[in-house]
Amino acid sequence: TKVSYPTAFIDMANLILKFNDVHTKLAAGTSPLDAFIAENQIDLAKDNDKVQQAITYNTEATKKAEESAKETQLFNNVWQPVVKQLTNIGNYLMGIYVNAPRKTSDWGFAIDESPTTAKEVNTKIKLGEQVVLNGVVIGSTIKNTGNADIHIYKGKKTTGNPIIVKPGDTFGVQKGFSIMTINNPDTLQPASLTAMRNK
Repeated sequence: TKVSYPTAFIDMANLILKFNDVHTKLAAGTSPLDAFIAENQIDLAKDNDKVQQAITYNTEATKKAEESAKETQLFNNVWQPVVKQLTNIGNYLMGIYVNAPRKTSDWGFAIDESPTTAKEVNTKIKLGEQVVLNGVVIGSTIKNTGNADIHIYKGKKTTGNPIIVKPGDTFGVQKGFSIMTINNPDTLQPASLTAMRNK
């Protein structure tokens, strides 16, 4: 059997105050702790003051932490939408200047021209939906790995006549198709495909 001490600060502080209250209410010289306190030169009055100070400091620190958390949330609320919009604008400019990406730097964006590694990426498309693929490697092939036709459009819009790729067939990626929109017109089953894309 042993004493079970609280782990939370405020519980420990209250325990010290409770113990001190019990001790000081005893008649002088009747506490079983008198000898121990004297031998170890313990000043309970000073300890009591220190506990009160610690409670005050902890209350202030907790309040500041709560205020800091609120400020952080307010910061995120106003900042994150701006960052998202800026990212979308940068990506949009890269789409406009797909053949001359350095022009994006005219708008203040830094362009990373370090070599990229192409990777085969599997993509699934839900019934009747479409996806936009960026960074598709020119000269590579797209393979329809599903059981539904896929319709391929150049760029980010489904305008004009699509290139239709049947299940199991492939499409050789031509110049101008590094960004493409792929539509799954099937309303009964999802579509899937593989494409080499720069990461």
